[in-house]
Amino acid sequence: MKRSPPTPSVVRASCLHTPGSRAGFTLIEALVVVAVIVVLAGLLLPAVSRSVVSARSARCQSNLRQIGYALALYLADERVYPVGISTGFRGGLQKALRPLDVAAAFRCPERAWVAAEPANDSDGSGPLPLNPHYGYNWRGTAPIRQTPSGLLVMEGPNRGLGGSQEVSGRVVRMVNLPESDVRMPPLMIVAGDTLAALTLPGLRDVTPYDDLVFSLFPHPFRTDPADDASPVYHLGVGDWHLGGANMLLGDGHVEGRRQEWWTVQTRDVQRQWNFDCRFSEEAP
Repeated sequence: MKRSPPTPSVVRASCLHTPGSRAGFTLIEALVVVAVIVVLAGLLLPAVSRSVVSARSARCQSNLRQIGYALALYLADERVYPVGISTGFRGGLQKALRPLDVAAAFRCPERAWVAAEPANDSDGSGPLPLNPHYGYNWRGTAPIRQTPSGLLVMEGPNRGLGGSQEVSGRVVRMVNLPESDVRMPPLMIVAGDTLAALTLPGLRDVTPYDDLVFSLFPHPFRTDPADDASPVYHLGVGDWHLGGANMLLGDGHVEGRRQEWWTVQTRDVQRQWNFDCRFSEEAP
């Protein structure tokens, strides 16, 4: 009787060891893997960061559109723009639109993410936290000076949306700008990203932060008036949206551009700050 050949035993490959073989990675191989991961992370993280910043910029633009809708309702009823400074030296735009419940929309989400920067306010009384808030183009390209008695007076005619000033002694009265005086609403800058909050001595002690006069303008402003040796200036337009700022225009649409574009001293850009759509040096 023939005997069948023995069945060969099955041996797992993982159990085979040859003399001198080593399990796992070498140090060089591990370093190469780590280096590849670091390179990939370096390529991906900026893109992710930019997408997050872009998302906050989109939310900022949505806030400004809400303010635009509220302002359109206000104009439909009043036929005039809110004054720049209301009773008690408070922000006229916030006061006018507060009944329409858009207070939360006045805070830029990107600026809220960035740490608040302390800077002296216009009276030089100490650091003022520059928290997120949108400014109102209430003065156009007209500069403002402070009189010895403490009044803030615009030099030359006001071409912003905040109305004209009537000064009688120590009393300043703001007269609303009629809606019909804005020559080109699609080009007129209404509100946008800014760091500028104007105050007078002692005003911060009695005025809530959200009621301060937040001003939007295309030229530098000084944040340390008490230090003449090393003055510090900021532009009246923000730069925290990847170097740019979002602006609400007069017809309700919103544009995002670089800070230098909004503040460049050219005829076409400067006209957008003035309700008569004229460059500051042009005759009316």
